[in-house]
Amino acid sequence: MGNNLLTKLLGFFLVLYCAIVITGIISRPNIYQGDFYGYYHCAKAYGLGLNPYDAKITEIAIFPYVYTPFSLYFFQIFTQLNYDLAFLLFLILKLILVAGLIYLWRNKFLDKKADLPFYLFCLLAFNSTLYLDLKAGNVSLIEQFMIWLAFFCYLRRKLFYFCVLIMAAAIFKIQPILFLFLLLFSEEKNKYQYLAGSLATFGMILLLQFILSPELCSYFIANAIHTTHERGIINPSTFSLIRDLCQQILRISNVSLLNKVALAIHFVVACTILYVSRSAFTRIKSLKDEDKNKWIIFLACLCYALINVRFKDYSYILLILPTYFIIKTVRISSTGLLLFVASISAANVTLPGAPAVAQFFWNYYPLFVAYLVWGLYLNELRCKTEK
Repeated sequence: MGNNLLTKLLGFFLVLYCAIVITGIISRPNIYQGDFYGYYHCAKAYGLGLNPYDAKITEIAIFPYVYTPFSLYFFQIFTQLNYDLAFLLFLILKLILVAGLIYLWRNKFLDKKADLPFYLFCLLAFNSTLYLDLKAGNVSLIEQFMIWLAFFCYLRRKLFYFCVLIMAAAIFKIQPILFLFLLLFSEEKNKYQYLAGSLATFGMILLLQFILSPELCSYFIANAIHTTHERGIINPSTFSLIRDLCQQILRISNVSLLNKVALAIHFVVACTILYVSRSAFTRIKSLKDEDKNKWIIFLACLCYALINVRFKDYSYILLILPTYFIIKTVRISSTGLLLFVASISAANVTLPGAPAVAQFFWNYYPLFVAYLVWGLYLNELRCKTEK
């Protein structure tokens, strides 16, 4: 009785907290959803025949548009409204997608086995990555919902819908197209046809964009390359970490040389991650487990996050479910580890006597947690297959 009451109280305060956060975002359109402000005005500029990739198209400075030319058509839907209404509509859309994501995770991937700590984890994990996306107004949640809906189709062996959804998600940032290679682990006979057909279709989409708007495509590529300069807590990717370490240890002042050295090291690290993970994927294929495809998807999410050159703070939404799943699966105190990861995801940790080290750790701790989770998957799969 007492535990039930405590759970209800915690649930009530969780809902209340979320309501306060959402109200705060709605009440300050001039502060929050800055990315959407850029999308809106870039799409509007495109409709007027101006260059949407020019960050100086408005009097207020905006982030340069870094997505494909075709993605502008999506944002032009919102330009039919004034900005305040578009701001609200975009936020409502994203809140619906958050609810949809949590529904998918709870009911389709966790088999409805989700308690209050699951919802707390969704709120706090990886520096409150869900909140960071809502605050930024990024397109990431739209991308994530399509990716996880595609994963659900993969579990149901509906490969056509899986391919369509992955291609749709990749229209914005392109990188999600890598998830098509999950088809290699499918047991369906026509998986190679789906893979080849999807890659060819997506390649044709990119080619069509170049044929129709070669100049816009060149601006898109230039802006996208520039985003790799972001680092630290706003872009805690493996490449950013390597770049920072190279700058600190090798003292390379030439930016061009620094990027080349960092990319070379990143390539080696990414290949190592994929090579080490290959044995884990082989172990999964040998499992006689009804959740075998879930293990494949979750490990793929970890690999994708670790090898991506750019992986922003809100991109870690992708790792919420894989992290929760392994925490509930490993042979150690699940509750303790869950609380540990959630708590360090919610506070800026400082270490007495070593402020520089502490700040560096804080800047990349979501990435360090991701590597920890990847290690847990490798170890758990090894234990499973050695029984």
